[in-house]
Amino acid sequence: LCTTGGQALWVAILCRSFETAEEETCYLFSLQDISIRVALEEKRQQAEQQRNAALLELGIQKAAMDEHALVSITDIQGNITYVNEKFCATSGFRPDELLGQSHRMIKSHLHSPQFYEDLWKTVAGGHTWHGEITNRAKDGSLYTVAYTIVPWLDALGTPYQYVAIRTDITARKKAEQELALARERELSMGATIQQSLLFGKPPTDLEGVSVACFTEASNGLDGDFYTFTEIDPLCFEVFTGDVMGKGV
Repeated sequence: LCTTGGQALWVAILCRSFETAEEETCYLFSLQDISIRVALEEKRQQAEQQRNAALLELGIQKAAMDEHALVSITDIQGNITYVNEKFCATSGFRPDELLGQSHRMIKSHLHSPQFYEDLWKTVAGGHTWHGEITNRAKDGSLYTVAYTIVPWLDALGTPYQYVAIRTDITARKKAEQELALARERELSMGATIQQSLLFGKPPTDLEGVSVACFTEASNGLDGDFYTFTEIDPLCFEVFTGDVMGKGV
């Protein structure tokens, strides 16, 4: 309905029929303004739609997170209250083996006590911690993860649980180690070649003269060279050079 001022109203109508003394049928209409109730219902439906949309988005985000990351939640004492499937698949433990336990189950003992003290000091203070940790799976194998621990805070700013999100970087760390070893082998081989080809040996049978030489490369390998040429029993020549990044 509309009021005389043009305002739209929602009304509930109740109609009852009755007969007059002259046996005429009449109708009694009762109208109740329900505009506020209708407006509240519309707001409730909008809020419900927004909630469902938010839950759908959170579900999509969680599914994406579970595909990528190892996720666990612990209470304030550090006891595990939630683990996702990827965490279980990587660690080798079933959910029932992990829930109620602490992360000591996957501790590798490769990090110092001070490392863990600093970690817990950070999150207990309400701050997010980032770092890398090497853990031990159920079968004894090691795996390394990039770690983020986010404390969830109550109204007073006190942590009441911790959410840990990890990315498995084991393959990357292995590749980095293999690259470092390959570089060490390259330097070692280069140094061996340099020692055998670029450095001459000083003469040892000169009368009244003792000759020695020494070189130490800054990174295990350099471009210096030297050689000795004996002219006669009382004379020799030393020739040195540097060919690192330049011509002779």
